[in-house]
Amino acid sequence: MTPTATETTVAFYRGLLAEHGDSVAATAQCPENQQRRFALLTAGWDLEHASICDIGCGRGDLYTWLVERGFGGLYTGLDVVPEFVEIANDRTEGRCVVADAQTDPLPVCDYLIASGVFNLDVGGD
Repeated sequence: MTPTATETTVAFYRGLLAEHGDSVAATAQCPENQQRRFALLTAGWDLEHASICDIGCGRGDLYTWLVERGFGGLYTGLDVVPEFVEIANDRTEGRCVVADAQTDPLPVCDYLIASGVFNLDVGGD
């Protein structure tokens, strides 16, 4: 039986987490590129009052980055990797849940962001 895209994704990131621990490397990114991506993707956003849904929130790094820049809105993080959600909830005060954006309902929000979910080629559609 062929694993699903979600199973492949979870296995890949669990492997990185085991190898790198709680670090940006566990999300298959480097800190400099991650910071640059966050800045580009959120340029022009109302960081003081916005509601944001972060699909593939990983370790909750976007939330931390937003707060450092004055974010005061509502943040919800979604990820398919339970271990990432546990780590992210420590950073986001419990604002993340295990969910698959392809099959689970998404919250109503001002901004929906998926900054890293296309980094992994799992094949198929």
